[in-house]
Amino acid sequence: MFNPPAPESKFEQFSKDTGWSLPAGYKDFLSVHNGARLFRHIKNGGGYELLSLEEIKENHLDYMPKHWYPISINNGDYIFIDSNRVKEGRDDYLVRFDHDNDVSPQIGSHMKMNFENWLERLIIAQGTEFWHWK
Repeated sequence: MFNPPAPESKFEQFSKDTGWSLPAGYKDFLSVHNGARLFRHIKNGGGYELLSLEEIKENHLDYMPKHWYPISINNGDYIFIDSNRVKEGRDDYLVRFDHDNDVSPQIGSHMKMNFENWLERLIIAQGTEFWHWK
């Protein structure tokens, strides 16, 4: 299920309120769908929650690195955007944390990809955590 689009004015306000930069590809997604729920099983739940701009702010907790903001939650696992890397113009700005670990820069795993690659591969893999494949 996809949410309605975020208006352009929300992007500016989000960055102003948080100090976080939005990568172009992620901003494009939000301008079409301000969040989504993907691969949710009717009986078992689960799946991926792609957070809206409002939910990103609500889900960024004090113990999380200040320059990382959550964009997806899956059974307690997080996908973050490293805003500092976005500001540097880098495309390898995604970071993931497994729910078994504390959220800290030392434990996070940089995914070496951008949002567009992650979402495309997630869809191709039908919601499977392809980043764990060997």
